[in-house]
Amino acid sequence: MNRTIGYAIALSMVLSNCACSTSSQPQTTEPTEPAGTAEWSFKVGHANIPEGDVRIKVNDGDEQAGSYLAIHHRSAGGTSWPACFAIYSSGYFRLAPVTDKATSFGTSIVLGPSYWSAYRYFHNPKLDSVRVEGSLQDSEVLEITATGRLGAMDVEYRIRLHRPSDQATTCDVTETGKWVDETVLDSSKKVTHQAFKIVQFSSMYLDGTYHDANFARYIGRDGYVAADLTNPDALVFTDPLPMREPWLEVAHTDKEGWQGATPSVCVTLRGNSFAPEFTPQGWVAATNNQNDDNVGIWLNWDKAPMRFVVGDKVEGSFTVTASADPHAIPDG
Repeated sequence: MNRTIGYAIALSMVLSNCACSTSSQPQTTEPTEPAGTAEWSFKVGHANIPEGDVRIKVNDGDEQAGSYLAIHHRSAGGTSWPACFAIYSSGYFRLAPVTDKATSFGTSIVLGPSYWSAYRYFHNPKLDSVRVEGSLQDSEVLEITATGRLGAMDVEYRIRLHRPSDQATTCDVTETGKWVDETVLDSSKKVTHQAFKIVQFSSMYLDGTYHDANFARYIGRDGYVAADLTNPDALVFTDPLPMREPWLEVAHTDKEGWQGATPSVCVTLRGNSFAPEFTPQGWVAATNNQNDDNVGIWLNWDKAPMRFVVGDKVEGSFTVTASADPHAIPDG
């Protein structure tokens, strides 16, 4: 009998001890004004990434081909339509608050889950279709469905993009992976909290000027844990402990840097009871290349099965928020 395995939570994703660039992808934050008084608009384009084009369809419009879809929303001042969401054929996506002076995208999220098997790392999906449904005129939520392949899984992602504000943009994600080949996870990677990464952030930190985030933090079993991102070729967390509270954040606290006040990105699990099953970890790679996302922060599912057979499914859900201000720092 095939299994459906749920990690009913909230998540996000990125790289391991390798750099996977998204900084070279277009920021897509130039305001674009739609016809009439519509709240939402969109743009299909081509990014400098290895993955090819995907089929993109918005409501009943013509199907288009592109390597990214950017969704724009009218600003609070009503004078521009900056991008608040962008998804790429590589399975990366980004969020940003909606401000009259467009806020640049910063830290990316990578759809997953990613995993190690037979000494190979399966990092991100290759999407083959993206569909958007919802009135561009005045919807509170746009429904986005993306499908593709990630390693030995056929994957589907359902994303609910909520109406953004000048303070934050939020989306809820449900992902389903169906195994089409038998897979055994690498036990050595389980020891180092890398075998089955359900949550990943892809970011960049070179120095005090060139960075998209400067901090990572969560509430661990023994209390508040925080780490800066300035140490090259090193793990982010020393002897990490499982989570106690259901959130993990890659934060931009100084509001400075090459692209200004790029947002902080926080992932929130759905329910405290699941938090102890997950342990955060990350890696900062040494580089001087501004186009390298050299920071990877992930959340490993410590209780993931070590073996999957054809027909097994993994299902999970998560909430991601990109905000002008970091997650509230707990007292003490």
